[in-house]
Amino acid sequence: NSGADRRWLVYSDGSALASRLAKRLEGTVVVVTNGPEFKKIDERRWNVDFAGSPRSSSQHQQLLDELREGGFQPTDVVYCCGLDGVLATLGKRMMQKDLEQSLRAAFFVPTFIVRSLGRMGDPVNFSVVTRELAQVDDEAVDPLRAMLVGPVLVAPRETPQIKTRCIDVGRLWLGRTSRQAERAVLDELSATPANRLVALRGTSRWV
Repeated sequence: NSGADRRWLVYSDGSALASRLAKRLEGTVVVVTNGPEFKKIDERRWNVDFAGSPRSSSQHQQLLDELREGGFQPTDVVYCCGLDGVLATLGKRMMQKDLEQSLRAAFFVPTFIVRSLGRMGDPVNFSVVTRELAQVDDEAVDPLRAMLVGPVLVAPRETPQIKTRCIDVGRLWLGRTSRQAERAVLDELSATPANRLVALRGTSRWV
C-alpha cells in the first residue's frame, strides 16, 4: 500500500510521542485511548478499557468489528506502551497494583489485540512502540517490558498474515534530537516489519 492508502489503528498510551505519531502518520488514522468503557468518541477516536481483564479482551474484537462495519479495516496497528512512564522496578517499593497494571499493559493487552487481528484473517502489520526494553550501551531497562516481545514472537507463528515488531526508542530529548527520533520512528513504522526488535537511538538503528 502507498502511504495515502494505509489505514492506521493507533493505541495511544497518552504520551506526547504517541499523539505526535498519530498526527504525522500518512494515511487514515484512528486513535484508541484508555477509558473505563467501550465508547465511540467520533469517527476517528475510540475509548477501550485497557485493564486487561477478560471483559476488556472482547472490546478489541468489538472495536475491529465496528470499524469494519463503518468501512475501516486497518492495514497497520500500533500499540504505544510506556512511552512516558517512570522506570518500574521489581523491588519492594513497587506496589502490587502497579505490578499488575504493568503486566496487563506489557502482555495481556497486546495479546488481546493480536488475537483479535488474527480473527480478521487479512494481512496486517502490528507494531509495538515502547522504551526501556532494549539496552544500548549502559541504558537502564525495565524487566517487565520484556513481556512485550512474547505476543510479537508468537503471533506470526499462529497467524502468518500478521507481521510484527517491537520498536524501542531511547530517551526523548527536546529540540532537534527529539524531532530526529520522532522521524526515525515514523520511517520505521512506514516500512514493512523486517526485524522483531529494533532499537532506535537518534539516527542510529540497532537490531
